[in-house]
Amino acid sequence: MTLSIANAEAQLDDAVVYHASLVSQYQSKFTTMETASIQGNDGDFGAESLAAMQGFRNQLNQLMSKESVQAILLPKIKEMAKAIGAPGNLSVSQMFFFLKKYYGDTPRKIKSRGITFDVAFTTAGTGSGILVRQITDKWSVQIEGCHVESAKTCECTQDQLSLGPIGRHNEKFLMEGQPVITGDNISKIVGTVGGSDSIAELQTVGTVSKVLKNGNFTSNNSSGTVTTMFPNWTLDSTTGVAVDTTTVHIADNNLTPASVKISTATRSLTQTLPKLDPNRPYLPIVAYNRAAGSAPAGTEIKVSWGSKTQTLTLGGAETGFDNYFVPDRDQDLWPDNFYEDQADFKVEIPTLASGYINISMFHLYPMTKVDGTWWAIIPGTTPFQKADNFGNIADSFSGSDSLIQRFLFFAFGEYLYHHSTPDHADPSLP
Repeated sequence: MTLSIANAEAQLDDAVVYHASLVSQYQSKFTTMETASIQGNDGDFGAESLAAMQGFRNQLNQLMSKESVQAILLPKIKEMAKAIGAPGNLSVSQMFFFLKKYYGDTPRKIKSRGITFDVAFTTAGTGSGILVRQITDKWSVQIEGCHVESAKTCECTQDQLSLGPIGRHNEKFLMEGQPVITGDNISKIVGTVGGSDSIAELQTVGTVSKVLKNGNFTSNNSSGTVTTMFPNWTLDSTTGVAVDTTTVHIADNNLTPASVKISTATRSLTQTLPKLDPNRPYLPIVAYNRAAGSAPAGTEIKVSWGSKTQTLTLGGAETGFDNYFVPDRDQDLWPDNFYEDQADFKVEIPTLASGYINISMFHLYPMTKVDGTWWAIIPGTTPFQKADNFGNIADSFSGSDSLIQRFLFFAFGEYLYHHSTPDHADPSLP
């Protein structure tokens, strides 16, 4: 018979408690007894006793392997998927997709893991760019399918010296997690030691556009029309718009850099979006220079991607071109939440009381997933150089971890819709 979602959740609770109790007993009692037994093995048959204990420990470790935990939990996930009416014959990731959607739409929440993510990074080195992190999924909750590490690093490994001229503003970085624990599944589940051991390459969002065409406006025609002044872009009007090759941000390889100079309010540029991957977030980026044209405080930059719009109001003290519109990193960055029929990327200057503003580097960048969360590196006017980095990236727990979420991550690398005050309480150990 098909269970209700509440009954299916109760079965998942039992399965998690089954394993969590063993972990708890191991932590609180068995390790003490194991240590005492090892220290007491000094007789004629001590070596034989130690070998037997090592064999027992190996069996216990196998009992808590990812494969063993998966075998116990997977039927419960299947029961939950069936209870909400998900189609049959789904993969694990597909089942979690339908469960997250159901929990988000209902809404129904389980206990959060209580993770505090590091999202503020300081550049150490020569380059003037920034590192951006997305920690929210398409259902508007914090991503919890990840390791909680206190020392991720992200360092430039290839610059224009090793990549050639095309590497300028398109440098490559290596993001590395902490070493993984080997051979100790119980410690992995506890999650207090060891890391993801993840290694991933990130490339700077520079002149190599991933989605939008002519985002740096190096293709231009100062006497062009609304569709030819900046090819691939459509202006609402050419009045108060000019090609500026003096006040510039960055340029494509071997091309003359340029920016859009706007001196009349309400001007806008639009480009139709191509098909996007629904399973990754996309980061809208616009670089601007207020100071060159003395655009006053209150000047606005309005950016739209599909159905979503955010507006940046300038404070009047920004200098240079190392200033960026970067949107809130929430569910609006996922195509399922912003894509629409004939979706556009649009940049508008709704308010400009005097002077002019320069804008450039229009990007909608597909972010890169590393150990669960998503990342992008935005270049500044000064290129990155090898060994530039963003310091120590430190995540932490701000409270007690969730048993359900911890075991779902260990077994499947997944999580469910959650909240600090859940509808479905975390199970308690006996």
